[in-house]
Amino acid sequence: MKQFLWIAGAVLLAAAIAAPFLPLPFLRPTIEQALANRLGRRVTIDEVSLSLLAGPGFALNGVTIHEDPRAGIEPFIYAPTADARIDLLGLIAGRRGFSSLRLANTTLNLVKTDAGPWNFQYLLDRRLTDAPALHLRGTRVNLKVGQTKAFLYFDDADVDVSAGSQGSLDVNFAGAPGRTDRAAQNLGRVFVRGSWAPAAAERPLNISVELEPSAFDGIANLLGRTWFSLQGQVSLNAQLAGSPSRLTIAGEMQLDEGRRSDFLPNRDAVWKLPYRGTLDLAAGNLALETVPDPKGEGPLAAHLEAANVLTSPEWSASAELKEAPLAPIVEAANQIGAPIPDQLSAQGMLSGTVRYDNRVGLAADLEAGDAVFGFPNSPKIHATVPIRIDTQIVTFGPTTLMVPHSGLADDTQSAQFEARYKFDGSSAADVRVATRGIELGALHSLVSAPLLEPEPEAVGARSDARGSKTGDAEAGAVDASDPPRSVWRGTIRYQRTNRDESWTGDYTVENARLTLQGIAEPIHVQFATINAAADRWNVTKIKANAGNIAFTGEYHFDPKAANASTTVKEDAKVSRPQRFRLQVAEASPAEFARLLKPSLGRGAANTQRSRGAADWLGQMSSEGTLAIDRLDVGDRRYAVDAARVQWDGPLLQVSSIAVRPLNDAAGAAATSLAGKVTIDFSPQDGHVSLDLAEHGKPVQYAGSVAALTAAPEH
Repeated sequence: MKQFLWIAGAVLLAAAIAAPFLPLPFLRPTIEQALANRLGRRVTIDEVSLSLLAGPGFALNGVTIHEDPRAGIEPFIYAPTADARIDLLGLIAGRRGFSSLRLANTTLNLVKTDAGPWNFQYLLDRRLTDAPALHLRGTRVNLKVGQTKAFLYFDDADVDVSAGSQGSLDVNFAGAPGRTDRAAQNLGRVFVRGSWAPAAAERPLNISVELEPSAFDGIANLLGRTWFSLQGQVSLNAQLAGSPSRLTIAGEMQLDEGRRSDFLPNRDAVWKLPYRGTLDLAAGNLALETVPDPKGEGPLAAHLEAANVLTSPEWSASAELKEAPLAPIVEAANQIGAPIPDQLSAQGMLSGTVRYDNRVGLAADLEAGDAVFGFPNSPKIHATVPIRIDTQIVTFGPTTLMVPHSGLADDTQSAQFEARYKFDGSSAADVRVATRGIELGALHSLVSAPLLEPEPEAVGARSDARGSKTGDAEAGAVDASDPPRSVWRGTIRYQRTNRDESWTGDYTVENARLTLQGIAEPIHVQFATINAAADRWNVTKIKANAGNIAFTGEYHFDPKAANASTTVKEDAKVSRPQRFRLQVAEASPAEFARLLKPSLGRGAANTQRSRGAADWLGQMSSEGTLAIDRLDVGDRRYAVDAARVQWDGPLLQVSSIAVRPLNDAAGAAATSLAGKVTIDFSPQDGHVSLDLAEHGKPVQYAGSVAALTAAPEH
């Protein structure tokens, strides 16, 4: 007996394994008709074979469930492979048919017909209690409106449809949404569970919807055109009930702002936002609004309206902000490309309305109330700032920026500020500032115009000639414990269009710092008056020092003044864009050489100089006059009453020199030097040549700058 059972089991196992490889073409019409009778749709199958491993049934290839003619001609469902299980209980009861149909790698077309109903609604025209349960795996779900495919689809979806009680259908769905016209988005899966009961008068459709955590950017791109990027994640759940033309919605959205949790109520990491609304499946219209917080603690109330969500989405959203924390909003604005300076900190509250329409973009009317802005190591700026956004332009101000210096009400400085920025891809900007006097440190990072870099306090305290309101030197040393302020007064405007930038304005600076390429240390400006117009700069009433060299004078820059010829040899024809006049109080050749050392390119750290002058040096083209009240050369002192200076590329030439001794007899005649001094910055150590005549006696030298400054007898 045991042997017989073993043999029978082996035969059955072999039959189960071999069954899929044994085609049964004579059964194909019967199976097609049985499935068609149960589904109410014409069914065609390419191949049929027996399947016994998972129970009695058939393995099917090339399964097509055709569409209802009222919905179109494209198949309702197509699957390259399927598995049909025989309904054993139905056979016992005298019915022929199948209990389930499992389809793999399926294509499912859901069609909203021109008449209004969806194609799956036509399935309910028949009694489906005996229909086989459908299990679709790895499904591509296409959505169509009439004969036109919608932009929205679902990929890698699992769909389960089975007959419920009282003629209803139970549906379970899970799939990842996407757009046919855009690259894959960072979106989670959508889960739908519910039932469709056409016999129910008031609530024929009752389903729950859940969206896994998905990127804000992905959701925005799914809905339509976006104007900027967003950070963070969103997830939601919803309960829908009612008729397809008027479904009521109640649910909760969760916003995960990550580390920007200050924006969220109670500073949670996740903001739970309840909402409600209606959905018209036939028209494709959606309306949502947030449920008011019963305690009134929420920072915003939001509304969303959408039309034609499957074909050409038109949607708009608005949010009413009520004292929302400013800091995380500023950070978010920085991440979407708004003109927020680096390292800007912000405290305060933001109130107003923000609106977004996927056809026209972003609009807003906001106010940052009692806000405090600041940068590292800079005074805090206090202001109430109106913010307007319209037609891709954001406007800050006009407003008054207040900078308390010592914490006392009567020691507050102020400036009028207004800025506009376009976020249409051009990055065009327009910034205006006007002040009767404000600390440079407060606005340097906000308005980084030339000569608006403040002095470090240690630098400002070491000079006894800085800090006066007029810029004139005053007698007596400045107490290091109360360093002078870096202040600017006047008006300035910054404009940017595409890649073109320009500064205009009239202002003065006190105790500012200017960093120049090729100079060993910054220039410390006690006072200067600046006039800027388009590309032209005029800096007058300069009082400054570079290292141990203090000087006064003026500087002018006009690129239109430059001629095509800018070589020293054609000096008479040259008009250079940079012009200056400098009066030096005291100097020495060694200090000049020290300050110009970076230009000489000496040292291993600047080996690139061996290939020639640096870019900035190659673009140098300036001329002017230089006078030195006292020039120390070894143990001798001279006064340089006048000298003409021309600097073109790596060549610096000093000519028309008039020198007189200071420590000779009082009646000594002035020493007149005729000729020129030329410095070539191209070599590693620089090269200097002297070709002068002192009372007819030649004074000549050729060698490195270092060697010259080390020989005081020259």
